[in-house]
Amino acid sequence: MTEPLRPCGVCRRLHPGGRCPQHPPTSRQYRPHRPRYSSRWARLSRRLLATAPPCSYCTTTPATSCDHVIPRSRGGADHPDNAVPCCRTCNGAKADRTLAEWVATGQAPVNARALLIERERYGLPC
Repeated sequence: MTEPLRPCGVCRRLHPGGRCPQHPPTSRQYRPHRPRYSSRWARLSRRLLATAPPCSYCTTTPATSCDHVIPRSRGGADHPDNAVPCCRTCNGAKADRTLAEWVATGQAPVNARALLIERERYGLPC
C-alpha cells in the first residue's frame, strides 16, 4: 500500500506522506537542555509529599509537587529550607520567580503572602 500524497509543511508540494526530500521533518525528540534534579531532591520531594499536605501557596488543593522557594536557576539549593509542597497550578504560576517576586506581582494566592511573612519571620529563604 502506498502512502497518500500530502503537502510538504514548507513548500506545500505534494509528496508521499508529506515528506519532502528538500525539507525533511524536524525531530520531535528535540528538547532544550534542562537541569536535572538530584537524587537528594527526589528523596526530599517524596518525604514532603508523603503525608499528602495541602498546597503551601493556595492551601485549597492537595500538594502534588514540590517547589524550590528560591529557584535553582537563581542559585537555590536542594535543601529542606528551600522546598515547599505545592500543587502543580501554583508551581507553574510561580515559575522561576522567588516567592517575594511572585507575591509582589499580585498574581499569587493570598495565602502565599502569609507564607512569605512567616518565612521572613524565621529567616528562611524567600
